[in-house]
Amino acid sequence: MGGKNIYPQDLELLAYECRGVHARARLRFWLFNETSGTEDVVLVAEVDSSELAEQQKIADGIRAAVTRGSAVALRNVHLVWEALAG
Repeated sequence: MGGKNIYPQDLELLAYECRGVHARARLRFWLFNETSGTEDVVLVAEVDSSELAEQQKIADGIRAAVTRGSAVALRNVHLVWEALAG
């Protein structure tokens, strides 16, 4: 990405540091951005909360952790929540 080797597992480890992120469920991929001519990283993570305000805090935390801890300025974070039966 941008001439640098970016390892997906490194981005995942940074995301796991954020409160509310499940370590067992994640997905990351790259999409070509036709406007900029570069690849954008997209990170999808399962979280504890279904509350929108809490999810926004978690997403902001993931963006900050990945951007601070890697060479990736992470912009695209999508969160999923699955209610646990019980």
